[in-house]
Formats: sequence, structure tokens, C-alpha cells
Amino acid sequence: MTDKYLQYVKSKYLDGHSDGPYFDTDVWVPVPLIGKKQRDEGYTGGEGCQWCEQIVFDPVDGHYALFGNDCAGMYRSGDEGKTWENATLGFIGRSASNFTIDPNNTSRVYCTSGRSARESTGIHVSDDEGRSWEPLFMNPHEHDHVYYKRLAIDETSFDAELGVSSTVYWLSLCINGKEDEPHGLFKTTDGGASWHLLDGTTDFAGNEMVCAANGYLYIRTADAIYRSKDGGSTFDKIYEGEMGSICVIRTRPESVYAMVRKVGLIVSHDCGDHFEVMTEGEFDYEFPNHLAVSPADPDYMVMEDDHYVAGDSNNLWRMVQYYSHDGGRTWHESERDRKTGFFVPYNPRQTITSFHPLDKNIALSLGGDAIMRSTDGGKTFVNSSDGYNGLCIGATASFNAHNGNLVAIPAQDYNGGFSVDGGYTFTYVKWLDRPWGGHAYGSYCLDEQTVISISSNTWRKVGEMFVAATFDGGETVNIFSDCKVNSDRCFCCGSARNSDIAFCGNWRTTDRARSWTEMTDCDAVFSADPVDGTLVGVHGTTDVVISRDDGASWQVVAQYKGGIRDAAYNRDTNRLFVALDDHLFEVDIETGDMVERDTGTITLVSVAIDPVNSKVMYVCGNNDFDFNFNSVMRSVDGGLTWSTLKRQPGDGRTGPDGARKPGLIRVNPTTRELWAFTWCYGVWKIAPPQGF
Repeated sequence: MTDKYLQYVKSKYLDGHSDGPYFDTDVWVPVPLIGKKQRDEGYTGGEGCQWCEQIVFDPVDGHYALFGNDCAGMYRSGDEGKTWENATLGFIGRSASNFTIDPNNTSRVYCTSGRSARESTGIHVSDDEGRSWEPLFMNPHEHDHVYYKRLAIDETSFDAELGVSSTVYWLSLCINGKEDEPHGLFKTTDGGASWHLLDGTTDFAGNEMVCAANGYLYIRTADAIYRSKDGGSTFDKIYEGEMGSICVIRTRPESVYAMVRKVGLIVSHDCGDHFEVMTEGEFDYEFPNHLAVSPADPDYMVMEDDHYVAGDSNNLWRMVQYYSHDGGRTWHESERDRKTGFFVPYNPRQTITSFHPLDKNIALSLGGDAIMRSTDGGKTFVNSSDGYNGLCIGATASFNAHNGNLVAIPAQDYNGGFSVDGGYTFTYVKWLDRPWGGHAYGSYCLDEQTVISISSNTWRKVGEMFVAATFDGGETVNIFSDCKVNSDRCFCCGSARNSDIAFCGNWRTTDRARSWTEMTDCDAVFSADPVDGTLVGVHGTTDVVISRDDGASWQVVAQYKGGIRDAAYNRDTNRLFVALDDHLFEVDIETGDMVERDTGTITLVSVAIDPVNSKVMYVCGNNDFDFNFNSVMRSVDGGLTWSTLKRQPGDGRTGPDGARKPGLIRVNPTTRELWAFTWCYGVWKIAPPQGF
């Protein structure tokens, strides 16, 4: 990390809140949603769940690999794609794609970020094999769902003084509404320190680009291939046709491989001067795309018939992968195991593939919102997502008020599930029985068989969400369609004094979810104190309410203009802590007096208090289109001072970059661990502070 970037991080995000105390136990641990079946199959857990975009092997010896997805950064593997770990330290964007690794120094990696605020969008760089990142060149013309190669290194440009290749190209997108801002082919000749837009390249924006090992640049458009021999100053059209994909490999610097619709594979062995059709017979794949050629043996190839990227509305989700072991002369459908290792349903996605540079049989591929791996050159692929934890909770999760081993975790798009063993294994629940999954936005485990949920047929929309329950451990689901949830605060909670009582949004049950009564003076119950049973909730958009009689009646204790996100009760002081957008207020229940506490978080969304030591408190915040480094903060003095629990670039701490973009935090009443439930980055936990 450069000194300039560290200064930027500290000034923008930390603002004096990064000082300890820290402890050796302050290491985030992922909590993957994995079932007993997957454990028995030998998996350790990686539910995936986000739309993957690009994947690459280190081009020299394949000792590490990287992949990125549309909204949750990137992951790194150090064992040829068998297991993964998140690799987002210092990365300030959301989506990550266009990974390119310098063959002259494989510690140097570039990637693009998108789906972010303007200052978070553009090119990032890493000098430690993708373990940490810093922004390099920010430009608004980038986004998510980017499947084509558009970032390339000229490996003939090695600079001994810099220790890296000096020339890198980026072919940007052209985002609607930003056409007046620079876009097209950008170039750096000083290792990324400065970038400039090459003249006459604006029309190339958004297309695919590769750079061969001899320094020649190729751009593939919808109807042609263009070549530059002079570093992008000029381009010649070298092929016309309905193009699908282009590929070059380091071991054949003069060879160019491309897919052409209704034609098949074309290959040039003279840098594009002449092309030969390699595919024999009729080639009836409509949208051949995402071509990958093995550097170890160019006869080994993989491609995909991708109707989604082609915009075929009649068959949008047809994405079929094919392999060839004879140089593209014949193609055969790859077998993708859609069951083994999957906790959630397999969904069709782009099967973008990367071959190991030294072993023609090993290939990594995307698809099913997961990582797939082949050991037979693309004939078969199996789930290889251990460590890729990307669940989006959508709204809230919860621990049972009496037993921290019972935890319920809903999920947007993928239903979610529950655990009866503290998160070691989970049971998938089909809250909506759709082939692709379903939407659940709040959940609570009453016992090992009874789980309740706030479910929806659409993404989180007031008036469309309803109460659901299972009474047989997820085998069947009962829909209470008349129990519409009237708020987007999708909290599910249980009474700490009476295990028959629970809450789903504005609905209350006293008979273990068999029947429900609508509450008129509380719209959501945030939490229940594990000792005295005090319930904390919200009514409308302005009132914080409490109940001392298990939700039979509610008392207004504080009022605000709006933006109430969460609240927690401190029984030792009889005070509430209310998360209100960017603010945390401490409220004296008896007098109504309020004091604002400066936590240092951005867009505060949740607050939690340790059930054993009430001086230990936590808050979390997130910003949907910009990453904040202080997303989880802890206080050990009752909220007077705060320190960040997120790893910072250069802070010397170890462990994963966990709890990125949390939507909710809760303390396990049994173990005192803090759990962070995130939007698209999975579930994480961290031990209680030592000595407190």
C-alpha cells in the first residue's frame, strides 16, 4: 500500500476511530451455509450465491487464481482453485472483473471495479498477488456484469527499474448518460502511474480486447477483429464476421483464436494476417462465446453458447458449455455436476473458463453462482467453491432468545436456512419453492423443527411480503398469505420469557406460529433482552417502542423524524441505543433524554449489546455504492469510545477482510460471538474481546 493511499483511507474512513484496543482474537471467521450432505461429501463450505464475472490463473505457473463477481469483490485461491478466501482488503468498489496478472512479475495484478460510487469505479492494482488492493485510475465508465476481457498487459514492456511491465491497456465501457466523459482505449506506459485516452478509439468502448505475448493488440467487436502493431496508435481490420469471442495464449504469441457465429473456431498462426476455419462440419451454436484455450496444449479448448450476453429474449437463460480436445475441430457438451457440493440451487450463468498454464487438464469455470473445477480438460466440472461465501441476507437474521445454537438466516434470491448446531451445518428451507430459489427477508428459529420467516414473491417490497412457517424442520412450508408485513424493517424475533411467543414484522404469535395477530402499535421487534425480556421495536417511521409484557402492549420511549434502523436495550442502565441512519443515540427510558454517540461509521444500520457485559457494544454501517473501511465498530466502555473491527490496509492485523458491507449484527447469546450478516459477502463471526 502506498503512503498516499493509506493517508486517504485514514482521512476518509477512520477519522480517529481506528485506535484499539485490539486483541489476538479479533479475527473474522466465515460462517458458510453448508448442509450435512455437503459436509459428508468432503466440502468445508462456500455457498457462493453471487453472479460471477471473470476468473484467471496466474499465467506463469498457476500457483494462484482470482475471480470476481457482480457485487461482492473478489476471491483468491492458492491451491489451483480447490479452496478460496476473500481478497478485498483495500478494494473500494463492489463488482470486480478484468483481472490481468503481469507475466514479468506475478505479484502485480490489475482489475476493474464497478457498481460503485464514482470515486470507487475504475482500475485497482495489487502488488501481493491479489491479497490487497488500492485504487489506481478511477473512471465512471465501468459497471458490473462485465464478461469480456478488456484489461491487458504488454509483457514486452518490462521495466527493470519499476520491476513490472510498464504498458497496460484498458478498454472502458461507455455508460449511458456519461457519453461526454472520456471513454475508449486507455493506456499507461509507466506501470499505471498515469493514463491517457488513445485517439480514435472511442468507438471501441465496451468491446473485447487482448494483448498477445509479442505486444500486438487485438480488439473484437460484434462484426470484426482489429489489430494494432504500434501500441494502439493505429488499428487495421483483419477479419469480418459475426464475432463471438477472441483469445490469445502466451505459449503461442503469433496465434489468434476466435469464435464466429455459425462458422465455429477460426485460427491465425501469423498474427492475424490469415485465418483458417478449424471447426469441421455444421456449427449450429448460435452465440459462441467465452473462448478459453489451454496454454499447455492449444488443442484443449472450452467455449459457451451464451444466449444471455447475446440478448436472446426467447431463450435468455440458455448458457451451455462445450469443450474440444482436437483444436476446435469438434465440440462436445461439458458435463456440469449441478448437485454435488451445492447448498443452494444451481442457476445458469456464464461459464467463463481459465486453463492452468502448465496442466491442460485443470480448468476453472464460473456458473451456478459458484466456482466449478475440471481435472479432465473441460469434459466435466464439479463444484469447487469452498471459501466462497457470498450470501445476501437481504434484511435480517436472528438467534433464538434461549439457545444460541439455533440461528435462522434468510436470503434474497436463495431462500436461506437455519442451523441447530451453532452454524456448523444448515438446513435449506424452500420459503418459496422456485427452481432458482426464493426470497426471504427475516427469520427466527423457535425450536429445531419450527422456523418462521418473512417471505416475498418479489424483491423486498412493502405489501408484497408475508409470514411463512415450517413446523417440520423445513420439509414443508406454510404460507400465511393474509399476514402481510407492513414495513421494510423485516425483523423476526422471539420472546426471552415465553418460548411460545414470536414476532414476524408487525405480526405476533402466542402459539408457536400456528396463528398470528397483527400488532397495531409496533411494526417490527428488533430484539429481546435475554435476562429481563424487554422487547425493543419500532412503530411507523418515527417511534421507538418497548414492551415489558411480551408484546401485548407497547410504550413509546423516543421519537425521531425517521430513519430508525435498529435499537438495543441496556438493562444495566435502563437505556436504549438507537441506530438512526448516520447516528447512534443513547436514550434514557425514564427521562427521555438523548445523547448522540460518535461511532465513526457511515450509514449506521445496526447496533448490538453483549448479553453478559453491557459495556461491550457493537455498531455496523454500510454504504450501498461505496465501501467504508469502518463498517463494524466496537466499544468496551458502554459507547463512549469506539474502534474498528475491520482490517485496514497496512494495520498489521491478520485474517480475512471479513464483515464487509454488513446489514445486521447480533451477539450470540450462548457464545458471545458477534455475528455480522452482510449484503452479498456472506456471514461472519468474531470472538468477544479478551478480558471483557
